[in-house]
Amino acid sequence: MGASFLPFSSPYETGAFSAACLAWLLFEVRDELRSKRGPKVKIEADRGTVMTNYAAVGLAVAISSFLSLARIGRLASSPASFSLGLCLMIGGMALREWAVISLGPYFSPKVELRVGHSLVERGPYRLIRHPAYTGLLMTMLGYSLSVLEPLGALVSAVLFAIAFGGRIRVEEKALEQELGRAYVEYEKRTKRLIPYLVRRCNSSSHAEAIEPLSCRSGRLSPFFFKAGEKKHRAKRPKTAHHDRSTIFQRNAVGF
Repeated sequence: MGASFLPFSSPYETGAFSAACLAWLLFEVRDELRSKRGPKVKIEADRGTVMTNYAAVGLAVAISSFLSLARIGRLASSPASFSLGLCLMIGGMALREWAVISLGPYFSPKVELRVGHSLVERGPYRLIRHPAYTGLLMTMLGYSLSVLEPLGALVSAVLFAIAFGGRIRVEEKALEQELGRAYVEYEKRTKRLIPYLVRRCNSSSHAEAIEPLSCRSGRLSPFFFKAGEKKHRAKRPKTAHHDRSTIFQRNAVGF
């Protein structure tokens, strides 16, 4: 089944991919069991998002597997393509486990706050607010690319955005209500899923003309890029307009 189902060029690729999939499953089961040994639940605000997330991940894997089996949009077999997908898959699992370890006893697959819950800023949480989800997205994309399905990767990204977009909004609302100002400030200085996507906005006289669009209004920033700037941003004082050619000359060295 492995040889006909998956486009691997050697038994080593088949073995490596099978081992990665098994590790993914075991990590998820272990994390689920570990969460049941944590402190007593204080606030439960999941609203069914955990089941939606499981369904999205399972559907993404199933669709990528089906597309590969049916050879719909499948790339030609290539060790380089397979290696890229496998590395992304392993990197995603490593990041997710790092996040779980950083949260310690407060990790839970559900949106719930436990007794003694406090703001965590160690490990990957120094830069992004939901590194476990970033790792899961990487793993999902890595799975699709390992079976040489870029179309499957696109479907996985869309399913992730739909399912985890709602989950993140529910989770952040619960954390804001429980942790208050501390979490609001944390949102301002971190990204949701991807760090360093755009440079930090500044308040210089010509920043308004050259800063990224996502810093100006958040209109072009997907849910996973935003740092909460639109929601919590303070109003900027009005500044005088400058000639565009002068602005370019001042900043030409920085490009």
